Amino acid sequence: ADRLYSDLPYVRKHVLAPLVAHLASDLLLYLSLPELRQPALIAHHLLTGALAQLATHPVPYTHHYILFFAGAAELSNLPLGWIELCKLLPPVRAASPGGYSAARAVFAASFVTLRLLLWPAVTVRFWSDSLLALRGDVACASRGATSFYLASNAVLTAMQLGWGVIICRCR
Repeated sequence: ADRLYSDLPYVRKHVLAPLVAHLASDLLLYLSLPELRQPALIAHHLLTGALAQLATHPVPYTHHYILFFAGAAELSNLPLGWIELCKLLPPVRAASPGGYSAARAVFAASFVTLRLLLWPAVTVRFWSDSLLALRGDVACASRGATSFYLASNAVLTAMQLGWGVIICRCR
């Protein structure tokens, strides 16, 4: 239960707050630029934003797991940011073709490691803890929030796997 309900101020301040700001700014970009308007990305950001809100209200929830799902897993987005910038601004890519190629390799390696190998392992533990809570074996502050998190995790895990297939096909 401690992994589900521990309140970690670091997570609130340094993971959730920046995550919400990042999601909001990305969502504005996705909605305003037709070349970025992809339904899967918009759905991902809306779902992740709802999860971030539930992580602090009405009680702290899943901060332990947020360190991975919204922290460590997001590291794969650093090289992706450079890749997307190069796609939107071809002169940037032309000025640094080696940087673009390196970013693609780092992105693929980090995505596979973080989102295809580690994500499912952390997901198993998260589901185990959550199902114990739903069964009543450990404290459960909100069956609705726990169920929403489980359903959302299933959707987000499927998205990771789908994107992983695309990434592996492009290599």
